[in-house]
Amino acid sequence: MPWAGATTTAAALLLLLASSTHAFTTTYPESKSKATLFGTYPDPKQPGLFSVFNRWLGSKAQSVKVLEFGWSHLSAIPGQLQQLYDTWEVDQAIPVITWMPYPYKKWASPTPNEDIYNGLYDGYIDAFYLGLSEFLAGKDGRLGTSDDRRVYLRLAPAPNGNWFPWSPTCPSCASTGQHINQTVASYITMFHYVIDKGRVNFNFPRSVIQIVWQVSAADAYGAGYTMEQFYPGNFYVDWMGIEGFNWGTTIPGNSWISAAEVFQTGLARLEKLNDDAPYALLTVASTSVPNGTLAKDQWMKGVFDLAAGWTISATSCVCLVTYHNADGATDFGAFGGANGLESWSDPTQPTAPPYMVYNGLRDGLTMNAWMVGSNATLHPRLVSDEVFWGQCERGIERSAHFSTE
Repeated sequence: MPWAGATTTAAALLLLLASSTHAFTTTYPESKSKATLFGTYPDPKQPGLFSVFNRWLGSKAQSVKVLEFGWSHLSAIPGQLQQLYDTWEVDQAIPVITWMPYPYKKWASPTPNEDIYNGLYDGYIDAFYLGLSEFLAGKDGRLGTSDDRRVYLRLAPAPNGNWFPWSPTCPSCASTGQHINQTVASYITMFHYVIDKGRVNFNFPRSVIQIVWQVSAADAYGAGYTMEQFYPGNFYVDWMGIEGFNWGTTIPGNSWISAAEVFQTGLARLEKLNDDAPYALLTVASTSVPNGTLAKDQWMKGVFDLAAGWTISATSCVCLVTYHNADGATDFGAFGGANGLESWSDPTQPTAPPYMVYNGLRDGLTMNAWMVGSNATLHPRLVSDEVFWGQCERGIERSAHFSTE
């Protein structure tokens, strides 16, 4: 479906927004039903894999789809927005926007976070938010009505790692000419600056956009920089996210670890920062090396066991799980990757080669009634408000829209 706003200029959208007000009174109704969303980051080298994955699942469709949008020149924005429309209209899933602030204007700058909050990238940020506002407003073009669309916005993830240019240092970035040298405080200021631009200029209600702050399950710096230090504060966070991998022995010095071993310590640490917000296991994956495909299948089942059993507090739990369904440095893929426990042929593509699959992932999703699939028939906005807000086993009210007051 072509993006209807592809020819709309930023100036025209600014005039439209300047002439309108955004006042919302959405509230969070009480909900204590166990409900957890699920989705994947599909291998970008395999177009259409997300839809085929849903056909393999059968009884449930993925409720979210993870997208990665690197900051880039304005000419890249229409393509990024098109992915949002395709995800909502074709895949019938809520986009999880992984918003990656790559310093494309000043690549060799050692302090890209400072460049951002000093305004160097305002043009890109404002233009993206403008296009996002049109997407969120739905077909009637007005926010706050029944056809509003939704997104999760995951800005600058894993700051406690050392592989992205928004972290204090990034040794691997040096190979591309970047020599990052900045502070934890600069990350927090950058995070506040970018989120505040959306709040002040657009006043997006939380009924359409939820902010996810995500860390790596392991601190890359040891005791030097910890996940807790990067926390931007409750005011800027709707969801607490954590990513983690079982690398097996594919990295020297590593060994096979269970899903519980990957996440439990990090979750317990994050709980001390915010035990009220819903939690998300984002970018979850396992290799099959060296324990084999059957062990990997069991590892995936362990992810769902963790999501089912982990209660952050009396008012919060794990309400979103996404799997990194793409091979990379190792065989992380769960569907359509190089390895699998067995093969599956898509009945709609009789001449296509079979897909390698792990039934542990499908069983964990389809056999647990509390795993919520997308349902456009039952919910025109794909899932209920309570589930979108992360109210799994939660009976409290939370502020329902962005405000700087």
